[in-house]
Amino acid sequence: MASAPPPPPDDRGPTGPPSWSQPPASQQPASPPPPDYGQQPGYGAPPPGYAAPPQQGGNGMAIAALVLGILSIVFGILFFPLGFLLAIVGLVLGILALNRSRRSGGAGRGLAIGGIVTSVLGLLAAIAAATFLANVASNLLNNPEFQDALEDPEELEQFLEEEAEGGG
Repeated sequence: MASAPPPPPDDRGPTGPPSWSQPPASQQPASPPPPDYGQQPGYGAPPPGYAAPPQQGGNGMAIAALVLGILSIVFGILFFPLGFLLAIVGLVLGILALNRSRRSGGAGRGLAIGGIVTSVLGLLAAIAAATFLANVASNLLNNPEFQDALEDPEELEQFLEEEAEGGG
């Protein structure tokens, strides 16, 4: 039986794979400087028939109305005086933006309508919060137990604790 041929000689030698390091700087050939291309020409005007598309300006008042309308809903619930003010300003800006969009061909019309709607909702939220707070204050001030408790701080604290627990 014939034996298998011997394996090819190993190029790695006793130290492992060959080194890929750069030769010392003194042995490296000098590379030529990069070519000078000079000034690049500008792009110039587009060829005839390919004009830039017309810029459709946004309606900043419509965006402001929408932002104020959204904020008026939040603040109408949390802090109704500020919500009321934001709703009024947003409503005015929304109406002005809607009129501007009718004259300019519809730019920002949807945003203006959104600003008006959110401002009205914020106005309703502020009115509802103010009505609720006035109702709570009226009920509390007309309560004879609360009137008596106002004279003594300890009684007032006890009254408020009882009301918070649902008793009373």
